[in-house]
Amino acid sequence: MPIDRSALYGQSFLMPDVITNLREEVRPDCAELDADTNTWAWGRLLEYFGSEELAKRYERQRICHFACMVYPRSLPDRKANTHRSMMSIVVLDDTFSRPQIQASAEAAKGLHDRWWRLFDLKAPGPGNPVFSVAWETIELTERQDPLLSARLRWRWRELADSHYFEAIDRAKKHVRTYEDYIEERLTNIYGWWLTDTIEYQAGILLGDLTSSNPILEARIPAMRHVALVNDLYSFPKEIDHTEEKNAILVWMTHDGYTLQGAVDRLVDEIHLAEAEYVQAREKILLLPMGKRKDVQTYLEGLEFLMTGNLRWSQLTTRYFGDNHDGRSVKAARIWIEPKEKMYD
Repeated sequence: MPIDRSALYGQSFLMPDVITNLREEVRPDCAELDADTNTWAWGRLLEYFGSEELAKRYERQRICHFACMVYPRSLPDRKANTHRSMMSIVVLDDTFSRPQIQASAEAAKGLHDRWWRLFDLKAPGPGNPVFSVAWETIELTERQDPLLSARLRWRWRELADSHYFEAIDRAKKHVRTYEDYIEERLTNIYGWWLTDTIEYQAGILLGDLTSSNPILEARIPAMRHVALVNDLYSFPKEIDHTEEKNAILVWMTHDGYTLQGAVDRLVDEIHLAEAEYVQAREKILLLPMGKRKDVQTYLEGLEFLMTGNLRWSQLTTRYFGDNHDGRSVKAARIWIEPKEKMYD
């Protein structure tokens, strides 16, 4: 059975600093790209939320800024769509956070099926603002890179599936073991989509090589790093939204960890994931494939994904609340208190 979340309110934990020795970079034209993406999405967000205040709060989360930090070298003809795609996939994620969807596995299945129709390249009709946001990015990717687009659309489908499976777990009050949890979490946190998008934004196509053992030995720790960093910084938000996807909750439920003990283990696991990635990267660079420019670009992309996700997670109001001033939060004491939600 899940732990009593309400008992966590009023508690605090010391969040240790997450140390990284990987490369970090931010696009120099980030402010311009952020503004362009927000302008592009604004009308649809306003229609979806039905309130300028809510749409503005959503914009302040700086979701599109994530792309500046995880894809800092995207090609000139792909940078705008990479930014917009990031907004689109997070919007998909958030549609499953609506209370009426979280309250019913049947409702989650209906939403899941609507998204699947989009991924089959069936354009949404009028009155579907968030679906139209995703449709524009998917349709452009299809025109620019049809082979990679098919793989990316499959990743979108897997993400929708993951949200439906989460709804089933929630209805059954089922908390997965860590081993089951982390396998599913790599999909739920968009890990496969994010790492495939490295190819799209760089204009490379590794094809089957991305599922070869040497690449997977680097790719999976990188995705695990992204997932566990998200679990650390988003934990208070997920308590508010009754979401089940968090390693802290898994360890507290199944392994008897205290809140602080689970947080400390989580940071250790993040550092371990980076070390495993570095070890795999060095092995690849000694292989013939490691001499290929596209493979080197992909490995560089995995590093930017890890460090960009870490730095974005430390500054967003999505995790630290509407009143957060955008400064980076590293080592700090975090209090678990109810925060204003996007959905009532």
